[in-house]
Amino acid sequence: MIVEAIASLAEENGSSQAAIARRIEAARGGGGGRLPPSHPALVAAHLSRMSAAGDLVAPRDPHAPPKIPRPRGRPRKNPLPDGMMPPPPRPASAAKPRPQFAEVGFV
Repeated sequence: MIVEAIASLAEENGSSQAAIARRIEAARGGGGGRLPPSHPALVAAHLSRMSAAGDLVAPRDPHAPPKIPRPRGRPRKNPLPDGMMPPPPRPASAAKPRPQFAEVGFV
């Protein structure tokens, strides 16, 4: 019944446990007392057992967005037009010695 429900749903990224349980209830006549109250838990247990046995393959995360390859690092704020060279970096300034407390004149 579970495999038939998954096949009839035919979703591209897989079907959720709730959708499979609803499909089985609809196939059994709308749940008019024929299914036990623990039906969703039984479906979950059977799905986990079938996926552990290798009968079903669960997608890793069906709700995650697709992974897009991106370049490393932060993008430039203002990209340079074609043929233009970036300005050369400025030389580092020489560090001035800091005056000590007594040299400032607070003593």
